[in-house]
Amino acid sequence: MVYSYTLIFLAFLLLVFIRDGTHRMYLKQRIILALALFLPVIIALSYDLGFTFIPGVNPAPAFFWVMGILYSIALFRYKLFDLVPIVRSTVIDRMGMPMIVLNNEEKIVDINPAAVRLLDAIQSPVGISLKTCASAWPELVSFASGDFQGRQEIIRKEKDQNFNYEARIDLLYSDSGDIEGKVLLLTDITLQKKLEEELRESERRWKSLIDGAPFPIVIIRSSDNTILLVNSRAIEQFQVPADDLIGSQTDRFYGDISVRNPIIDLLNTKNAVDDVLMELKTEKKGSFWVYASVRKITYMGVDAYFVSFADITQRKLLEDTLQQKNSDLEMLSHSLETTNKKLNLLSSITRHDILNQVQIILLLSDMPVPLSEEEIKQNMAMIYEAGKGVQELIEFTAEYQSLGQTKPGWQNISEICTNPHIIRMVSGIAYRIPDVRILIFADTMLNKVFFNLVENSIRHGKTVQSISVSFEKRNDGFILIYEDDGCGVPYEEKEKIFSRGFGKNTGLGLFFIREILDITGLSIQECGIPGKGVRFEIGVPEGKYRIDG
Repeated sequence: MVYSYTLIFLAFLLLVFIRDGTHRMYLKQRIILALALFLPVIIALSYDLGFTFIPGVNPAPAFFWVMGILYSIALFRYKLFDLVPIVRSTVIDRMGMPMIVLNNEEKIVDINPAAVRLLDAIQSPVGISLKTCASAWPELVSFASGDFQGRQEIIRKEKDQNFNYEARIDLLYSDSGDIEGKVLLLTDITLQKKLEEELRESERRWKSLIDGAPFPIVIIRSSDNTILLVNSRAIEQFQVPADDLIGSQTDRFYGDISVRNPIIDLLNTKNAVDDVLMELKTEKKGSFWVYASVRKITYMGVDAYFVSFADITQRKLLEDTLQQKNSDLEMLSHSLETTNKKLNLLSSITRHDILNQVQIILLLSDMPVPLSEEEIKQNMAMIYEAGKGVQELIEFTAEYQSLGQTKPGWQNISEICTNPHIIRMVSGIAYRIPDVRILIFADTMLNKVFFNLVENSIRHGKTVQSISVSFEKRNDGFILIYEDDGCGVPYEEKEKIFSRGFGKNTGLGLFFIREILDITGLSIQECGIPGKGVRFEIGVPEGKYRIDG
């Protein structure tokens, strides 16, 4: 009896107090089993020692119901026969990742076969210090020491070869929050490191290859247009550090991003596209023009574009300048041809008008019949008016003769509108002009146009209180607008006012304005509302105006 009860109590002590070699998940299960064992044993011991309430009756079996309740708790509440041991055997023991469980003394309390093989142990080293088992791997021992969680790359040297592992530590805590041990997981990343090194070597070879090229080269990932590699010539061209170029999107470097889609469409049908003219830009360098050639390649295992290009900015500027010069020359030739026609027309018209006035003077000066004093006065007045008309025609001829004698050029509207003669005329009148710089390709006498317009407003506008110069951009070109708030022009006279001889004075002002504008293909018309003021719209064709600001 003593021997039997001694075995029972030793089993009880082992079950409750000895747990260094057992996982903590079994602790509550052990306590429940110990309690279920304890009560029937105590009652049976009391009976054997003669302490019983009913002589000759052992009450221990009657208390097996208590043991059944405790077993039920262990079974359903703490999963006594759950799959945890089976899962541990199936998953932990069979997984290829080495796993080691250490207690606070850094002794091994659990280890899977993969870790046993890694430590070159003959048998399971449970209960042995990791420092002893892994004496040939000091990096692992150093990483496993200390109460911390994290991961680190460590190297295991074996003969002439190094193996790379990613080591990870997770701490194990008790219910009270105390550290009870740690789990050490090891992942073999030797192949991954080897591939990374091969990729780096491949990148170095690509870099060495393209850096030797005498022109800029950029490699772009085709899936998302990300720059993967650039050579030194490209860095010089863009004037952007390599770190800012590599990894960035190409969108930021296009002057006009719409040029990219046609290139990609072509590359979907063939492997290369050559001599694509495109505008590129950077914050530091600004815009520049290149001829680009694009090839489809595989770079570092991904589909990419190999782009090489040549800077043709200077050539493009020269071509644009030459094109502008040719355009100016064509406009100048047209202007000279138009001017010659106008001068020939003026000569014939002016001679005819002057002869008419001279004929009047001769007729009135050579009247044979004696005249009364009143008739003489009338004749003298008519002779004076005819002579004044001849004078004005000659003065106009002198002014008109200079029309087209100097080649047209870019005239600054702001400078013309702020001419001192015009500023003196608009004194006391509200005067507004554009706040941007407008250049018009016109005859150098364009200032006469605005001078005459302002003069007509003051002379004929009667109630003019304000004058303004503005502009509008339309689909067919550019409109320069002159307006006042005077009496305006009657509808029936809107076209007549530009005819030679129409008007209260010489009738040459608006006729002269139209002639000046027509030299370079500009037009003018009056679109104001009678009684509310004039509105002269000067039409400027495309290519003959510029707006700055």
